[in-house]
Amino acid sequence: VVSRTPPGSRGGISRPASGPLLRLLNVATILALVGVGLALTLVWVHAQMDRAGAGYTSFCNVNDRINCDLVLESPFSRLFGIPVAWLAVAAYAALAALWPTAARAGAATAMRALQLACAGTVAATVFSAYMASISLFMLQTLCPMCTGLYVVSLAMLWVTLLVPSRLSA
Repeated sequence: VVSRTPPGSRGGISRPASGPLLRLLNVATILALVGVGLALTLVWVHAQMDRAGAGYTSFCNVNDRINCDLVLESPFSRLFGIPVAWLAVAAYAALAALWPTAARAGAATAMRALQLACAGTVAATVFSAYMASISLFMLQTLCPMCTGLYVVSLAMLWVTLLVPSRLSA
């Protein structure tokens, strides 16, 4: 819970948040937790596909254009042999820990957590944009669960862009 009081010309966090900043950080935490849930679902689908092989059809296989299976079977769905969904789990779990730390820790820790959360959110959004472009333009298939992660990263980016105005207000 971090409050916004300017300790100098740059502004910053001097005590636990309250008001609009606290609400914003809570929204970011909830979004990160949704991201963890979506990513864990993708990990589960990956595991089912690995276990059952080509005969498996997931719940998010709607048709040839909206199909998690086609996206998750592509070579782009793994990084060094590990499903990219595990990277998403790790990233969103880290963000789910950083946002509440920014809201509740002392000034120096809160500011560092906030900086890391904002940087992590920007990185997640850039990676999501990269993965979305591969899905849309190279694979020409949309994965509903992946799209959920893209929406979560964009929503967290929006929160990140609002944070400075809440710090200096």
